[in-house]
Amino acid sequence: MVLFVKAVTGKTMTVEVTPQDTVALLKAEMEQKAGLPVDQQRIIFGAMELENGRTLASYNIRNNDLLQQQIRLRGGGRAMFFLNVVMPSADVIQPVVNGDTAVSEVKKLLEEENPSLKGRKYRLMVAQQAMSSSKTLRDYGITSEAVVRLDLTKKRCCVM
Repeated sequence: MVLFVKAVTGKTMTVEVTPQDTVALLKAEMEQKAGLPVDQQRIIFGAMELENGRTLASYNIRNNDLLQQQIRLRGGGRAMFFLNVVMPSADVIQPVVNGDTAVSEVKKLLEEENPSLKGRKYRLMVAQQAMSSSKTLRDYGITSEAVVRLDLTKKRCCVM
């Protein structure tokens, strides 16, 4: 069967497996495709972290299901998560961030993912509030997966 795995890079990868394969085998396949070592991966399906020794069938995972790969941090590392940024086109870009990521860094990540943003005026919005580039996500109460909106701003001109 074919599974889709949203990797920590934000890219969705296709993986060919059987229902009898273990989660550990899936992680090994993902390591080959994405380079993230098996012991640093967490695989999520239906808001649940999958255990290495169990089979995909035991989680009722079926052909064409979507799973998420996350980074397992050890020893005091910051928890990383996807920030869902809704674009004006309604597309969603998902940079991997943590609560201490500055809004300015989020903007750089968005511009890397969508080069058409470079040189354009835009702002990130959370709960109808414009986010300041000098603040962190934590300053806005964002410490786990959340949704923010990207608004393009119009150039202002003087009218006399």
